Amino acid sequence: MAPAPNLEYQDVAGEIYRQLSNALEDKPCRAFIAPVDVRLPKADESDEFIDTVVQPDVLVVCDESKLDRRGVRNAPDFVIEVLCPSTANHDHVLKRRV
Repeated sequence: MAPAPNLEYQDVAGEIYRQLSNALEDKPCRAFIAPVDVRLPKADESDEFIDTVVQPDVLVVCDESKLDRRGVRNAPDFVIEVLCPSTANHDHVLKRRV
């Protein structure tokens, strides 16, 4: 298991989430902070066949039909990744492709 992010990373992600959440108050969109699974189907396959699952640091979903008890199905409307040296390659290359 990967170690937890450092406190600076947590401060940045938390502040972004806080400001987005405050800005979206009384609006149809909702902000979330990791860990929240985002399941990305290739077509209309059922959840048990989805093999692409990511956890963006901060995300916004405006279409309530994308939300369920497991997290988010399909792409969020807005995604933020907080970069740190230990995860920059993963975030810039691998996650970005997805």
